[in-house]
Amino acid sequence: MEIAVVTGTSTGIGFATSVRLARHGFRVFAGMRNLDKAAPLRAAAAEANLPLEVIPLDVTSTPSVGARSRRCRRMVPWTCWSTMRASAGPLRSS
Repeated sequence: MEIAVVTGTSTGIGFATSVRLARHGFRVFAGMRNLDKAAPLRAAAAEANLPLEVIPLDVTSTPSVGARSRRCRRMVPWTCWSTMRASAGPLRSS
């Protein structure tokens, strides 16, 4: 299974991209800053039985990006990762 990390998934393009990738066979890690907004995405994923997991992720915070990156790497080896889609701000390395 291919792996995708998508940012800015609480609404708009990030939300739609997450669902579309999951429908097309990707295991999706859907990142958003505010998990209080996760219910609609979780419901869409559950309704269609999609391989999608919502994760807390603030791309403007280096510690947040690092923590989520380590968590995802523990769950899925880097060699399996396929794509990263940034819908909320730039992804930076420091």
